[in-house]
Amino acid sequence: MAAEVSILLAIHALNSQGQNILGDAWTDFLLDLQQDLAVKGKENPASTEGLLLFHFIQPDTACITLLESLARLKQVYEWKENVGPLPLHIVLHLEKEGDPPCPVYDATASFWDLLQYEQPYVTRPLKQRWSEGQIGENLVSPSFTEASNGLYLLSTSIPEISRVELFPHRSLPLAGPFPPCFYCGMTTHKPAICPGKMLTMTDQGISLAGYLPLETLSELFGKAMSVQEKLANMMASGTTVSQILQNQLLQVYLAYFDLNLIYQPRFLLNIAFNSSSKWEELAKPDTVSADRHSLHLGLDCLRVGQHAQAEDLFVEECRRPKGKQFYATIGRAFVALELERDNDLEHFLEHAAVTANSDKEKIYISLLQARYYALHDDPWKAGRVLDTIFSLRRDLAEALFRQAQLMVQGDLREKGIRQLRALIADRKELFLAALMDPQLLAVAGPIEDLIAVRLQVQRQEAEENLLTAQSVCHDLQSWFPGEEGPAASLLADLVGLEKQFAQGSYYDLIDVAHKTQVLLRACYRLQESTLDAMHADIVRMVARWEGFRRYWQTYPYQSFFENFQEILKVSREKLSETERLAKQNMHGQLYQTVQERLTQIKENCDTLKLLSARMAWVKTFCDGAKVFGKKLLITEIVLLAGVALLFPVLAFWLGGNSGGMVELLTNAWLQKQVLLVVTIFVAPLFALAQTLWQMMDTA
Repeated sequence: MAAEVSILLAIHALNSQGQNILGDAWTDFLLDLQQDLAVKGKENPASTEGLLLFHFIQPDTACITLLESLARLKQVYEWKENVGPLPLHIVLHLEKEGDPPCPVYDATASFWDLLQYEQPYVTRPLKQRWSEGQIGENLVSPSFTEASNGLYLLSTSIPEISRVELFPHRSLPLAGPFPPCFYCGMTTHKPAICPGKMLTMTDQGISLAGYLPLETLSELFGKAMSVQEKLANMMASGTTVSQILQNQLLQVYLAYFDLNLIYQPRFLLNIAFNSSSKWEELAKPDTVSADRHSLHLGLDCLRVGQHAQAEDLFVEECRRPKGKQFYATIGRAFVALELERDNDLEHFLEHAAVTANSDKEKIYISLLQARYYALHDDPWKAGRVLDTIFSLRRDLAEALFRQAQLMVQGDLREKGIRQLRALIADRKELFLAALMDPQLLAVAGPIEDLIAVRLQVQRQEAEENLLTAQSVCHDLQSWFPGEEGPAASLLADLVGLEKQFAQGSYYDLIDVAHKTQVLLRACYRLQESTLDAMHADIVRMVARWEGFRRYWQTYPYQSFFENFQEILKVSREKLSETERLAKQNMHGQLYQTVQERLTQIKENCDTLKLLSARMAWVKTFCDGAKVFGKKLLITEIVLLAGVALLFPVLAFWLGGNSGGMVELLTNAWLQKQVLLVVTIFVAPLFALAQTLWQMMDTA
């Protein structure tokens, strides 16, 4: 299909009638529909709540996406057939680039009132090309019935596709005969022998398991549930970070326990001895120093099942001045939990809630109490305890996730699913939590639908960012040809991101979406610095050329160097062209053209520099010759006049007492020789000396 043609899907929603059917959930229904369509389509900027407008590449994709979304959302919002179809008018239109807006862009147009609810219509241009096979992939077997206003009622036949579960092993942790474990939620063991007791804060797998494709993650989870005893023994003997990194099965098994990390003894140890007041910092795999502390020793005893010793140590900590009474009380609650003393467990949790001082303590005990009440089938109390957290932190993800669990287990499934959708988008760890959590088993289908949508949205975002990065990096490569250029490291990063995108896991897609933005910023910074350097080079070349121009204008012997003016003129033309090119929207080929021009201009300027050096010598020589000629003329006149007067003056002065000197001074031959010497030797030497002196003064 031509790139300038797209399929416009217009959905006209009648909000008042929709609220009569779904009540207050109608707005949420439209929002969910909008998000579903955005997975495969591109929303038009003119789209509104009452008129959804989306562009698709193929009409088959638009139909399948719309019909599947409507079917799923009807089930989620518990639509009943006896209330009638949803008040949605649907039109598909073939839109060409440059065409004026068609009437479907107008939500107040009269033709909408003539359409049936939930029935898709197509415009004549789309019907003609679709029926002729020019567009579409024949996935929906379309047939058309003529309606009014140039529209055709569309009938489709979509083959049934059996649903493939993304995570079919969600129920395996609940396959045991026991109540759900407080620590991990499994029913295959009691809390006293929970493998989660053996873990430390460094034994976390959720940050690694997210880099596995969903198929691999599901397969490994099923395998891990079948070899729990082996993995539990490995955890009991202690695991290292390198073991976790090398063992994907262990990563997935640990990731399951990380879902309920807050309710496990390792988190109690970490929060008790962690100085951070930020809740988000408490779940990080940091080690804390608490050796020989009675609370620490008590948790060690609890871990190995020495409950009496653990109880004594916790009591000792409670009685110690300035002791950690709050955390020791929770330790006693864990002892009661493992000894199956439910009344004591509830009592200690309530006592800890009374003694909680800081916000992190209040949040922690509220989450523990909510867990306790939920496992004892008291969702009302669990919700009330969560309200305590929301009074402190309305955005706390752990509390919101727990609240969503309560909603989907009760009568607020739709609201709970919407809340989970928002949480999954904000926190990548909650993507795995929603995928693996057995407490969401009752809504596994809708949860997997929103997970699939979220995965597709993340893949689309990562792909779009990666395509942009590829375009920018490849253009940048044309700026700096060669393997060792400034863009080499950026291109290497791009190759790494392409490989990471190909892996396809959710965490990989998030990383690619984020890292491509970082890569783009680095590319733009390199381009910006390169352009700044280019403009600075142009300014320097202009200044250099201007210096040569001024030199030429004042040069007195231009006829000797006519090629200087020619080079000067050519350089000015190239400079003007380069300045014009530099003002255009820069890209790699244009940048190389500018650099070539600058190189040529630099070569011309270097040639002008050599010529100017020769011109300077010529000017010096010619100026000196002029001065020498003037000085020589004056010197000869003065000296010859002086010599001519000197002979008679000396002869007169000597008179008759000079012997033969008078005859010598009056000798014509001698006078002629003296005048000749003065003219040829003495006068030029005097003139040369005066010339050099004057040239040195003016230099």
